Amino acid sequence: MIPYIYMDSTLQQSMNQKVNWMRAGVIMGLSIAMVGSAFIFAFYGMLQDDFSYLVSLLVRRGIFESLAGIALLVVIAHRTSRSDIQEILTGMKGFIILSAGLLCLGVVCGILLQDLLGGFTASLFDSIEQEAEKIREIPQYLQMLVIFGNNTRAATLSGVIASFPLLGIFIPFVTMLLNGCIIGLAPEILQMTSSQVFIAILPHGILELPALILACAVGFKFAFASLKACIGYFFPNPGKTGLETFLDEIRPGWKSLKLFTLIIPLLIGAAFIEVFITPGIMSMLL
Repeated sequence: MIPYIYMDSTLQQSMNQKVNWMRAGVIMGLSIAMVGSAFIFAFYGMLQDDFSYLVSLLVRRGIFESLAGIALLVVIAHRTSRSDIQEILTGMKGFIILSAGLLCLGVVCGILLQDLLGGFTASLFDSIEQEAEKIREIPQYLQMLVIFGNNTRAATLSGVIASFPLLGIFIPFVTMLLNGCIIGLAPEILQMTSSQVFIAILPHGILELPALILACAVGFKFAFASLKACIGYFFPNPGKTGLETFLDEIRPGWKSLKLFTLIIPLLIGAAFIEVFITPGIMSMLL
């Protein structure tokens, strides 16, 4: 809910033309609902140990997150053009390189620390395997919804929820390092060769990893824009009010969310490949 702020009618009209508060509220609402649903479903899962119930809970979470993700795509895609995407990508090269670099750093750390962290991450992969066991129990089209919903929630957490200044810098930073570290540790934990892990990840990873990198780049951009906006509110630019400076500074962050019109379709394609194509490739080559 947006608090009422008194301002003269001319300034109010100008702000309304520049900021679509309803659209902003819907985007944040859908994002918070997706992230919040994970905690809610996890809480209900802790209360039950029946496997079939946990599977049904996973399916319901996947359906909810998928629908919320598609709704988020529709809202963000409204009035977003190809030229908008190209302009945003050009202006975010530094954040994209930062996100990709953190992912690569995580992979290197995972490879170098396999012996040291192997026992610690074994429990993490155990939980992943338990989740995978549940997914294998459901039809493939529902598997795709679960995977797409999970990945969209992760991208939303890193890109949209990261709009909070300090939290936003922390979330994408940890997301990229952690995912890279998991990739680097995978051969040791799964007792597979590096080439086998590469084959397992490549088909869907060619879409999923760029989507994650873009989402975290949006998170960095949005977080820095929010930080500058908060500072600008208390120390406005010459000739402008605090609110005008705040809106001017935060607008590039909001605009970067348009990249989700690219991120979400990439995640849809990645989920499809992971469910319907990757298993066939692995069975032929491994």
